[in-house]
Amino acid sequence: IGRQLLEDEETLERLRDVSESLVNVGNILRSRGDTSGALERYEESLVFRRQSLEDKETPEVLNGLVWIEQLCAGIEISLSRVGAALVRLESLVEQAGLLESTTEAGILDTAATYWERRTEALEALGWASEAAESRARALALRARIAQMESE
Repeated sequence: IGRQLLEDEETLERLRDVSESLVNVGNILRSRGDTSGALERYEESLVFRRQSLEDKETPEVLNGLVWIEQLCAGIEISLSRVGAALVRLESLVEQAGLLESTTEAGILDTAATYWERRTEALEALGWASEAAESRARALALRARIAQMESE
């Protein structure tokens, strides 16, 4: 239904709705043990999130993108495809780096979220030192946000 509505009029809300629906289907497939099917739905969902990003780069769209990338990385880790998971995680680092130069707290929050999600994934891989570096980066951004908000 969402795809049909997109054919009529493509809006950010409709792109988000289709993306979230695909994630929900992926979650159901994952809970049934179909990790390949879940990964396919998550990747399909990413296509719609990236389309949203082309229209408008908002913290909500960016957070949705990183959330889905983390779901994909989690499946890659569960399938012992560490290299593929790391590629996904490094794309989050690139995005976070682009956002860190801003002076807007909402955008910095998104960058901090990227680092926090990367930390979780690295911990799942058992990579303690890399996870610690990632956590430190997130904490530094959180401190910067708190300072901005107190001023």
